[in-house]
Amino acid sequence: MFQNLLITVLVVSVVVFLVWYFSPMFMSNLFDSEAEIVKFIESTVQKNQPIALVDTSSGNVYQDLSVRFYLLKLLAEKGFALADKNSFVKNTFEEQAVLSLGVVDKNVSFVKPEQAIYKIAFLLSESELKLSIQSTSNQKELKDKSFKIPNNLKTIVSKVNQVFPAVVDVKYRLEGNELIVGAVVNYPFTSSVLVKVNNKNLGVLKVKNEYFVYKIPDVKVGDKYEIVFVPTSPSGKEGATFMNRFFIEPLPQPVSNISYSVRGNKILYSWDDKNYNLQELKFKIETLKGVFYTENKNFAEDLELGRMYKFTVTAVAKFGESEPRSVIVKTPPSKPIVEHKVEKDTIRLSFKNTCDYVVIYRIKVSGESYETSDSYFEFKIPTHGIAYTFEVTAIDGNLSSEPVVITVQTKAP
Repeated sequence: MFQNLLITVLVVSVVVFLVWYFSPMFMSNLFDSEAEIVKFIESTVQKNQPIALVDTSSGNVYQDLSVRFYLLKLLAEKGFALADKNSFVKNTFEEQAVLSLGVVDKNVSFVKPEQAIYKIAFLLSESELKLSIQSTSNQKELKDKSFKIPNNLKTIVSKVNQVFPAVVDVKYRLEGNELIVGAVVNYPFTSSVLVKVNNKNLGVLKVKNEYFVYKIPDVKVGDKYEIVFVPTSPSGKEGATFMNRFFIEPLPQPVSNISYSVRGNKILYSWDDKNYNLQELKFKIETLKGVFYTENKNFAEDLELGRMYKFTVTAVAKFGESEPRSVIVKTPPSKPIVEHKVEKDTIRLSFKNTCDYVVIYRIKVSGESYETSDSYFEFKIPTHGIAYTFEVTAIDGNLSSEPVVITVQTKAP
């Protein structure tokens, strides 16, 4: 009897222990509010009706970020159409975090903001998540409800807190005797940056977006500097220290003797430069096709015939840019568009200039050559019933286009 009682007590004790140990896990899953949240949204929004988020700022950046990530995950997994990507992820760093934390994959798609039919506003407190659904047609709130914080949201909050703050890039610009320091940080995972210059603590700079600017006064060319940035997250976590040592250098001098030449189907540009030994020296190139950078004193690109444009070169170094220098580029003429019409005893050719500049038209026919600046040419038909071949070329100085060849058959009298 005593032995049976002892066994019973041991079994009951083990059961009580197991219930105590595992009940939080099972109970939290049993009463998780996510299914209720999905029903709340589905009661108003059809899955093919694009939905976006209301721009919300509660003052707690991490909370707002976590809820946006959670709603993105929930809506994407449940097959809702999404609109306005920027309402879910605000910048490149948030987009990288969404993918690296496994919130969603890169195949999630969004339609344009103006295509959103509904928007969801949210407010997260310590114990609950409040959601409200709004119509974009009249900006009216259709319904709202509060829920216990779902487990998946708690998981995302935990993951977001694990992201380290970071200073991603730093650039410098010298303006007079003031050094402008511009930095890129992985906001909102970085909320503040401790600034030190030459081992002197200059305080903490609050960050409001992914860019911040710090100004150092009274600098001189030749002075030595050590700049240190220590990024901190909203939860107080410190990221890797950024440190840079350098001497202040003068701004680069402008380039000189810009020239260009045409070789085959390429146009080649070149210039002279006297900026010796400047840190991070390169050249900013502005052409018809866009803006490019090169460390060479020459640049080549595909030739476009018949164009006239400004080619600009700016020397760029660690502490700023030189004044730009430009040259007007005129490429060889492109072929004109030629149309013809026969009028009694005359063949009339009409020309359409395809160049950015004025050209002369050279017309060759029956062994003769003619030139005109007009947009038409009239040829008196010497003999009817035969064909006449015209070669029309656009001329600019010593340069000419490829000829346009047309043959016109005249009728017999």
